[in-house]
Amino acid sequence: GESDNKKSWVFKEIISFILRENNFPAVYERACKSMTIKGLGWLMASYDPAMDDGEGNIRIDNLPLDQVYVDPISSGAGFQDAGNIILSKVVNADLAIALWPKLKEEIMTSVGINTSLDFDRNLLYKWTNRGPGYETLGVDPDQIEKTMRKEQFVRIIERYTKMKVPVWNAINQRGGKYEFYDKDKIAEFMQLHPGGQYQVRQDMKYRINKISSIADKLMDTEVLPTSMYPLIPLVDEDTENPYPRGEVNFLRGIQETINKATSISLLNASTVSNSKVILRRNAVKEKSIEQWTNNW
Repeated sequence: GESDNKKSWVFKEIISFILRENNFPAVYERACKSMTIKGLGWLMASYDPAMDDGEGNIRIDNLPLDQVYVDPISSGAGFQDAGNIILSKVVNADLAIALWPKLKEEIMTSVGINTSLDFDRNLLYKWTNRGPGYETLGVDPDQIEKTMRKEQFVRIIERYTKMKVPVWNAINQRGGKYEFYDKDKIAEFMQLHPGGQYQVRQDMKYRINKISSIADKLMDTEVLPTSMYPLIPLVDEDTENPYPRGEVNFLRGIQETINKATSISLLNASTVSNSKVILRRNAVKEKSIEQWTNNW
């Protein structure tokens, strides 16, 4: 009815806004290009609290092929049957510290930067090529440290895996229900709706567990409110494994044949164009070889 039309219009506008904010045509084009050339492209949907001036929004990214690692035994469409999917990316240490200031010491240690004052002295000696007395040079140790952080990189690993979590369903007599993933939340809901209006039923459902680590240090774990991996593959040729082939792969054999044929043609042309003379050994004296060649 009219209510459904209004709801569909609202959802359509929300989706259009998300796609517009992420410049989705350009992102999708890059993923398609990777799919055509390499056989596989990746899109990822995630929540970014920094978008929209800090109000948060859905973020859609195109991921390089060498950043995503899928369970090798996965054979299902979209790799949704994978035991886990790993996203590995490299950022410079300065950006990592800005995003996760609480892990500054672990990040700097992982890239070989010691935060002690003694190391700052040695660092200044190295960068200024001077010995003791650096205090008179007017060099800021914090600035030197920051410059070094920009030249060092750390690896961030995000592991996505499926796990069963308890879900509490509040069901009313009309069949409507509310899902809760927190036991305290369902208790609060039932207090607000007394008198047997709702019945509580606990189920176990699959959800995506995200485990993040940086510099061999566990950052956090998060259970995403979805049962599907947020990484979406674009597969050109389905080979029932995470290693599909692209449109240009079948041309490799033809190109190798062309290269070999060209090499043989050049070799034959070189052989035919140069005259060959066969003589018995010692038929021409060594001192007379150059004169005999000129006469020939």
